[in-house]
Amino acid sequence: HDYNLWKGMCAALDLTPHLQNPPSTPANCPIYKFNLVSRESTEYAFQIAIVEYQSPNVLCRQLTSSLALPTPVRGALVSQCLGYNDSVEIAKKYVRNQTVCLDDDDDDGGAAAGCVPLSFQLTCPISMTPMANPVRGKDCKHVQCFDLLTFLHGNANPSGGRWRCTCCDDFVAMDDLVVCALFQAMVKKYGKEAGEGNDKVLFYEDGTWKLSLPAKRGKGGDEIRGAKRRKQEDEVICL
Repeated sequence: HDYNLWKGMCAALDLTPHLQNPPSTPANCPIYKFNLVSRESTEYAFQIAIVEYQSPNVLCRQLTSSLALPTPVRGALVSQCLGYNDSVEIAKKYVRNQTVCLDDDDDDGGAAAGCVPLSFQLTCPISMTPMANPVRGKDCKHVQCFDLLTFLHGNANPSGGRWRCTCCDDFVAMDDLVVCALFQAMVKKYGKEAGEGNDKVLFYEDGTWKLSLPAKRGKGGDEIRGAKRRKQEDEVICL
């Protein structure tokens, strides 16, 4: 065994085919045993757990369907659902902490204080497709979400980077996920546009939000974002 090749995580081994039930054991109280053979001369440890495999699709259905149940009835696999108003208040606070208003000397007077929006993405950062169930970690400091089913599929196999938030890389257990009703409303309204490539929504400090229109392109390919351009006048020089 080469310890330099060990990444800290091992693939789970299904022991079911190797278990033996002694003949004298009652059928209603099975006791299984197995023989363990190891060639390691140093200390080691192993863990045995009785589990039932659940596919990412099944887990996703369990997590999303349990949200409709009253809190006392919900089981262990429950994602907390942030209501729309709570989600908006969290996003407004995040915008206030992330934006800086600058003075503008242009003729238009510049943007008013508190009117600088932040851009949120409606496509999942993992799959780059519109999110069906937008979630994030309950302790994450950001508002951006990712898709629940895509996240579960990405953590189906053991790896050193398992159960990490796509946006901030913090550890996020399955029962620490929260569903954001704000992102659900955004995806419901602009999901078609997100699927066509326009997946950015502008969120303002007052709680309003709208789809970010793609920048117009000039003949040379330069972006034109609506800023006023002064007409160039030819300068005549008399010699």
